[in-house]
Amino acid sequence: MQASGQTLSVTQVLNEVLKSPITARDIAESKALYKSILQSDGKVRCVWSGDTISRYDIDHIIPFTIWKNNDLWNLLPARPDLNNRKRDKVPRPALIDRQSRLITHYWEVIHRHSGQRFRKEMQ
Repeated sequence: MQASGQTLSVTQVLNEVLKSPITARDIAESKALYKSILQSDGKVRCVWSGDTISRYDIDHIIPFTIWKNNDLWNLLPARPDLNNRKRDKVPRPALIDRQSRLITHYWEVIHRHSGQRFRKEMQ
């Protein structure tokens, strides 16, 4: 791979991608964002079941223990029981595929409400 005119090994690229200064789960801002969506939209759906929910956890799609990432695209609302059952597991590709419309719906909602932050984190 080439970066800034240098050849990098896959190991070097992975080490850089996985390096992160984040050490704490910080989802307060995201939880507040989803509460505002709930108030304005009237409903929030669990990202994994599709159920309409009034109580929810903010789930790290890619678990925080695997990748310390609190970006908005990685934080989505989930039923507390499903979030607890998922814990530190990466969702199965079939589940992500089945729920892809809801996932992208939330990304669109997040982008409308916090566009600058969302775009920056996606880069």
